[in-house]
Amino acid sequence: MSYKKFKMNKEDLNITSVEADSKVMTMTTHRRNVKFYIVGAATVNWGDGLEIETQNLQSFNRDGKPYRVHHNYQDNENVHTITITGENVWYLECRKKSLRTLDVSGNSALKILKCSINSLTTLDLRNNAALEELYCSKNGLAALDVSANTALCILYCGMNDLTALDLSSNTALYSLDCSKNKLTADALNDMFETLPEFDANLPSRDFQITDNPGQKECDVKIARKKRWYSTIFFWFK
Repeated sequence: MSYKKFKMNKEDLNITSVEADSKVMTMTTHRRNVKFYIVGAATVNWGDGLEIETQNLQSFNRDGKPYRVHHNYQDNENVHTITITGENVWYLECRKKSLRTLDVSGNSALKILKCSINSLTTLDLRNNAALEELYCSKNGLAALDVSANTALCILYCGMNDLTALDLSSNTALYSLDCSKNKLTADALNDMFETLPEFDANLPSRDFQITDNPGQKECDVKIARKKRWYSTIFFWFK
């Protein structure tokens, strides 16, 4: 396993051409110091004439953690666009990066996405059918469509502005946190109706709805009949 970092002057920059079937993700941020974590072979274009290539990062490092990619911007631009290109990037963690936008629609290989504590107002997941874990808490999401994410097992979307959440396509789901949104009692009841039902011989599933407007008036029995039980856990994983 190897990890290579290349620093080049703009006049010496020679960017390798990208294959037509490469997977592309982009994000924008105004931070001058940026770091995120990936698993998968990828090329990162920081948008300022410098580039870092990561090779053979197909698993976690020796400490059992994903690989960190970092960059310090030297210019005075207010917003930078970062482009990640690779064939097998299945893990992306970009928490607390002041992201204004995040586009993962070009990477159908993505299985785990951690983008909590940013400034995202939209998140398009329609092309991410392989997605199994999504952590997008504490953003500014007014809507979240996970109907295409049929493999989704874990969904943490607390501290957003959601007024509805349809989980009817997420039959593999077993852990849910939608706390501190704008879900009324009717919206929560509708969400409970879409939760997958589990056999009595299987372990129960957990959900958290704390600090939604309809928390006290909603009918949690709808969820309990499907073997879903309220618990407390962290929002920002």
